[in-house]
This record gives sequence, structure tokens and C-alpha cells, in this order.
Amino acid sequence: MFSEQGFEAPTIEQIAAAADIGKGTFYNYFGSKEEILVAFMIEVEASTVKRLARFAEAPGPLETIFCEYMRYQFRLKRRYYPFVQVFLATLIRHGPQMKSHIIRMQEGVDPPLQALFTRLKGRKLIKTSADVQVLVHTFKCIHLGASCLWAMTGPSIKPAMHAFALQVAPFARSIERRTP
Repeated sequence: MFSEQGFEAPTIEQIAAAADIGKGTFYNYFGSKEEILVAFMIEVEASTVKRLARFAEAPGPLETIFCEYMRYQFRLKRRYYPFVQVFLATLIRHGPQMKSHIIRMQEGVDPPLQALFTRLKGRKLIKTSADVQVLVHTFKCIHLGASCLWAMTGPSIKPAMHAFALQVAPFARSIERRTP
């Protein structure tokens, strides 16, 4: 429904009717339309992070690992492209109101990324002085930028992957551990 009508148009009554439930039942599961968006994106992210560990063991260099991870993310989300567009537009348009929902979503996204960067450090691919929290935050910013570009230019991932590669390359070089 959101993919067809946008986020603003459908009412709770219409959403409940489309799901063949009553309005009261809707509120037993969700407190708002925003919670539907977040719940769906948490589910989508959960499906992508399940395989994140494989990237922690992939052969380097870091730039290749990060680009393969992003390509994997786009491929998994491609079938949800219209929904991702609505989600990102809503996030940008209603950022302050979405804060608590985004924090909840990040609780599922951050631990696997922390594990990825910790493992890459353990494999001596990343400088030992690099702060994992800073790495996660920086990577998520690059990821969000590429995701927004994909939402605007997709469903092809080529422009977004090109932009991601341009942004992730200096990031990777700056944290990559150089062996003498």
C-alpha cells in the first residue's frame, strides 16, 4: 500500500482493512504507521545481516569486501525497491519524528557491523588504532548515502554502486593496515 500510495495517503483504517483486521487489532501490534515501516525494514535488515559474517572472512582488500557487502545488500533489497523508496523518503521528510524508531532499527544493524569491523581488525586488515564505533558510524553514513541515491536512481544498482565505491575507497585506504 505504501509503495503504491506513498506514506501519507493510507489511513490506519485502510491499512487495517487491507490486512483484513480491525483497527483495534492493528493497534495491538503497531502504535503508528511509522512502526509498520520500521518493523518491515528491521525484518529486511535482519535478513541481510544474517550473512554479514561471511564478509568478515572474505579475502581483502577492504574496499572489495565493503563493495561486495553493499552489492549484496542492494540485491537482497531489490525486490522491496518501492518500499525502500517510501521508507527513505519518510525518514528524510520526518526525521525528528522517526528518531525513536530509527534508534530501534539501529539496535539490530549495529551489532553485526561491530562484529564485522572487529573481525577485520582481528584479521589485521584494519589498523589496530581504529575505533570500531567510529568505523561503524562512518560506514553507515556512506551506506545511507548510496541507499538514498539508489532510491532516487534505481532500481538499477549501478549508479549507487559507483558512488559507493568512490566514497568507500578513501575510507578503506584510511583504515587499512599496511604491512611493512
